Amino acid sequence: MNNVICFPRLNFLRMNYLRNLISFCSGNYNIEFPLLKELNIVGCPKLKEFISESSIVSGMHALFNEKVAIPSLERMTISELTKAKMIFHNELAPDSFQNLRELSVSDCESLKNLFPALIAKHLPQLEHLWIRRCGVEEIVSEGEGVEEQPVSFEFPKVSSLTVDHLEKLKCFYKGQHTIVWPMLKNLTTDCSALLMIVGLEDVRIQETKGNGEAVLLVEEVFEVGGGFHSGSSYIFPLVRRFYNLETLNFSHFDFKHVVPCKGDVGTLSPIKNLELLSSKNLKHVWRKDSELGHILSNLQKLRISYCGDLKNIGASSLSFQNLTTLVVSNCKMMTNLVTPLVVKNLVQLTTMRVNDCTEMTEIVTNEGDYHQTIVVRKLKCLEIIHLQRLTSFCPGSYTFNFPCLEEVVVEMCPRLKIFSDGVLSTPQLQRVKQGPYNRKVYWKGDLNTTIQQLYTKKGGFNRPFDLNISDTFPKLIEIWKRNPQEILESKNLGRMEIYKCSSLNYIFTPSMLLSLKQLERIEVKECNTMEQVIREDEEGATIHNLIFPELSFVKIETCSNLTNFYLGSRPLEIPNLWNITIVECPKMTAFSSTISRKSEKVIDEQDVEDYTAVLFCDKVVIPHLEYLKLSSININKIWHHPSYSPERNQMFSTLRSLCLEDLPKLKDTCFENVFEFPWLRDLTLTNCPLLRTFISKSVCGDEPQIHQPTQTNDSAVLNQKVVFPRLEKLLIQGCDSLEEIIELQALNANEAQSTSATRSTMAETVMTKFVFPHLTHLGLDKVPSLKSFYSRMHTTQWPSLKFMKVVECPKAQIFGEVEIPNQQPLFCVNEDTFPVLQELTLKTNDMIKGICDGQLSLQCFPNLKLLNLQFFPETSTTLPYSFIQSLPKLEKLVINNASISEIVRFEGLINEERHTSACYQLEALRLSQLPELTLKTLEPFLLSFKNLLSMEVSRCHGFINLMACSTAKSLTLLERLSIADSALVEEIISCEGEDLQARIVFPKLKYLQLSHLPSLASFSLAHHSLEFPVLQMVIVTDCPKMKNFSQGELSTPRLEHMHLTRDEDGELQWEGDLSTTIKHMFDQMNMQSSQAIEVTDQLLQLE
Repeated sequence: MNNVICFPRLNFLRMNYLRNLISFCSGNYNIEFPLLKELNIVGCPKLKEFISESSIVSGMHALFNEKVAIPSLERMTISELTKAKMIFHNELAPDSFQNLRELSVSDCESLKNLFPALIAKHLPQLEHLWIRRCGVEEIVSEGEGVEEQPVSFEFPKVSSLTVDHLEKLKCFYKGQHTIVWPMLKNLTTDCSALLMIVGLEDVRIQETKGNGEAVLLVEEVFEVGGGFHSGSSYIFPLVRRFYNLETLNFSHFDFKHVVPCKGDVGTLSPIKNLELLSSKNLKHVWRKDSELGHILSNLQKLRISYCGDLKNIGASSLSFQNLTTLVVSNCKMMTNLVTPLVVKNLVQLTTMRVNDCTEMTEIVTNEGDYHQTIVVRKLKCLEIIHLQRLTSFCPGSYTFNFPCLEEVVVEMCPRLKIFSDGVLSTPQLQRVKQGPYNRKVYWKGDLNTTIQQLYTKKGGFNRPFDLNISDTFPKLIEIWKRNPQEILESKNLGRMEIYKCSSLNYIFTPSMLLSLKQLERIEVKECNTMEQVIREDEEGATIHNLIFPELSFVKIETCSNLTNFYLGSRPLEIPNLWNITIVECPKMTAFSSTISRKSEKVIDEQDVEDYTAVLFCDKVVIPHLEYLKLSSININKIWHHPSYSPERNQMFSTLRSLCLEDLPKLKDTCFENVFEFPWLRDLTLTNCPLLRTFISKSVCGDEPQIHQPTQTNDSAVLNQKVVFPRLEKLLIQGCDSLEEIIELQALNANEAQSTSATRSTMAETVMTKFVFPHLTHLGLDKVPSLKSFYSRMHTTQWPSLKFMKVVECPKAQIFGEVEIPNQQPLFCVNEDTFPVLQELTLKTNDMIKGICDGQLSLQCFPNLKLLNLQFFPETSTTLPYSFIQSLPKLEKLVINNASISEIVRFEGLINEERHTSACYQLEALRLSQLPELTLKTLEPFLLSFKNLLSMEVSRCHGFINLMACSTAKSLTLLERLSIADSALVEEIISCEGEDLQARIVFPKLKYLQLSHLPSLASFSLAHHSLEFPVLQMVIVTDCPKMKNFSQGELSTPRLEHMHLTRDEDGELQWEGDLSTTIKHMFDQMNMQSSQAIEVTDQLLQLE
């Protein structure tokens, strides 16, 4: 055939990073790859179809359609195809990819689904499937040719499945379906996809097939990540359905709202390995009523790392009776590991490793001086590494018996003086190692004596190149003060930590630097007598230059008398220093200061006449500084002089992160233009009350021009400047005096005389456009004096900004379009200002400016997904319909603490607009503290509720009921409903004047919370039936008038199995069904109230 292009022997095809590639082939051709085994397409953002013009007839662009034949394909990788909407065309033959073994799809934000149904049903060889960071709403799309109901999907050979970071994913398949994964061994997912990928969306997991075989088997590893929701309430009920699961990994998971399940506990859990990485709120699952103990009853290996809020690993109810290996690392809040009772139950434990827990002072906590004997029968290996505050294994007077302990590793535990205070028996132990890979061993007859000898011998040296000086080692301090060369000559120091050293006023003299050529890190913490790190002496005065050749890291914290890093007259050069952190040193006025030999009087960096405290001067050379954090120090300026200088340009030319916080006297940075920071990525200004501006811009100064002025249609000249070319995050918070980000300094008298009238006129007519090309996060929080970015006529453009927060900036008009000198809004907004902004939070007492007065033009925020409006209580207002309608992608709307009489304004709308809803993508609505919202019933108004997933209403005292029957029936996708602290609410659903025969179904509702509703009598007072087919959690708190849940029939089939009604104390209650449970709670409350009244009457009679 003339129209067929064939590659008969090609077995590998890679197309990577072809930025302008539109198609592999254009024209009316068929392409065949009969032997192609592997296809890799990455970084082709314009590619939508393999053959262009192939889908004109159907109007659908798919990467592969019937004109592309790849019958032997086994491995396919698709990544960064940002415009591709479909990979497989709906009309492809079912067996087109029947030999596919591995498929990886990632970073395709426009992709709507992964497979058509017919393709998904014919993948018999597929073994590994990855789909990550894509815009898919469903994994499998509905298509023609599938008639069975429910649809059965079976993936007979899939052993590894990864589905995560799919923000828009709603379901695996829209219709009723079952999914079978008989060979699945490794499942990795985040919570946004957790329930959907295993078929829980519309039907439950079918536990058996016709022959009794389990449908869902995960035999080896199940990894759960936090994803976009950071936690899943239903993780444990789901985990218990993985009948052969052996390894369970949680990463970045939040356990705060995890739902317990108390079903049949007769079958032992198969889970043998559990890993918790960067997870939080574990205390909620390690409580007394948690079923975690049963789920982990067969656990053999437990690994916990980077769980920042975990203080220890368990309650006494968790026995860990089968645990053999326990590894804990980098848990910064953990002060101890286990209780004595937990240790006694570790009867199978053979290996324990604990490292890098900075606050841990003991492994086993002391619960009282019981003088009991604790036998750890099978422990063979114990490793405790880099525990800076550890003082002993257990401080109590317990008797410890380790009959099998053979290896103990102790490394970098500088405060470990003794292993245990009580009697200690280790009959098999003959050595202590100073590191897991260190061959050198120590032994002095018994473990306690060996630890004591090591403590004395180390003298603060944690490893050969580290030195720790503190009051813990008084002999070392004595040597350091008498003759530090005894230490410096014998040690090639790489790192020094000086901690709680109360007898040193300084650490080094210039002459000592000759012995510190390898020093890389200096950390000084809580040294209250320390005045300088380096102090010049008579011998040091003869040294021309002071150089730290390898020093890269300086951290100084909580030194109340420290005034300088260096005190002396010589230049200080630190060529490789990239990180400086100085925190809570209230007397520090300069990084280095000069000294007068005659008077021994300290003089700051600037001239003698100027006594302003300035951090850096020309005599400090730090050419590669990347990270600078200054907090709670006593400086007035960052730089020593307002003139631009090569030294300063060199100082900050490599800076990537600058954090200035809690600097009460900082008035001026002396930065003159934004071009001093070509690499700055992160800028934070917090609690600097006297700082008036960040950049002081001189009109007459020479500065680089990014773009030459170009004439526009207006009379003004547009002068475009790219500012902070690599800045990604900007946060300004609590800077009371800050008026502008970039300040235009007034000309002095001499400059004014030399400035021509023409230039003066130009200054008034030039319109400056500031472009922030890479900024993604912008926060302006409590900046009461802020008026604008720049005082002259200007506009700003934020092409990459995704997250913006403006909180309590009362003098700034946040948004506007009128460009008038001296009346500049904070943002002059048009369609190009915020092209990709996704989240906008505004908290101000004058919301009328910009938004509510209708000044914003249409499509100013075309990609906005979250709008959070807070605290505008002074003037009653509403949101204009024109503004709401201009947010086509809005998914979440939050309105809090506002004087708002209705959500969207009706006024001025024609009849057609009144019947047209906006925000069709709205998924979450949160209304809180709206005292003037006096509507008796919340209605959709001009907002569309058809896609609503979550609704939260609190402190809205105008509502008598939340919604009408018609509104409730439209909430077909609602998953979460919470109503709290609303005094007048009598019922949630009101059906006054509506048909009571029709039932009301919440087909997706899983979570219901009713809290602090003193007038609530029932969920609905009407006699109609209510159905909640997937409801799994109900919380009822402080609803004293709620006698029953509803007047009509009630169906909650999932809740009957989950036992999830809670009372106000958080205890689980269940009396067989929801209505009976609510009535029981009401009766108990009345009984308690009557008892309280009776006791009160008796007391009154006694009086």
